[in-house]
Amino acid sequence: MSLDTQKIFRNLMLALSYPGRVVNVASDTMYPGILYPETMDQILTLLDAEVTFHLVGEDEETEQEIKIRSLSKSAPLEKADYIVIPYSEREKTAEILRKVKYGSLLDPDQSATVFIESAKVAQPNVLTWMGPGIKENIQVGISDQELWLQARNEVVAEFPFGIDLFFVGKDKGLVGLPRTTEVKGAY
Repeated sequence: MSLDTQKIFRNLMLALSYPGRVVNVASDTMYPGILYPETMDQILTLLDAEVTFHLVGEDEETEQEIKIRSLSKSAPLEKADYIVIPYSEREKTAEILRKVKYGSLLDPDQSATVFIESAKVAQPNVLTWMGPGIKENIQVGISDQELWLQARNEVVAEFPFGIDLFFVGKDKGLVGLPRTTEVKGAY
């Protein structure tokens, strides 16, 4: 089955335009490797021969699948345009977020976009999100916040530097977290 890349792209933009909104991205495509099918759909829609990616962990099968389907090349963590953190590698999230590229004053857009696989993207309200795209402060819960929240907030502390995050849940939800969104909660 071929991907409906227009629909997937619209869902990615919807998630980033309305931070904290859970977008249903259920996939019926099967891929080899360790990533959720929903994660593969998202990254295959964004990757092409002009950008690079880094898959965290040692999974040659998934990395080859991404290369073949997208024509993108893998790159070291510090230089990659897109970073994918599989659920099995979630314990390394803070360390990874502190190493990815986050732009410069001349080129703030030269930063990484990071996909993080989570158990759930819609769970009890534990974090307060505020900023552009959010009418009033909202309460959002994403699993394993202790693994990413502090590191993410450090990386985006000096605007326009920062990274954009996408959380893809095993519950088939997608949540976008742009660099401009302030997130408060317990570390």
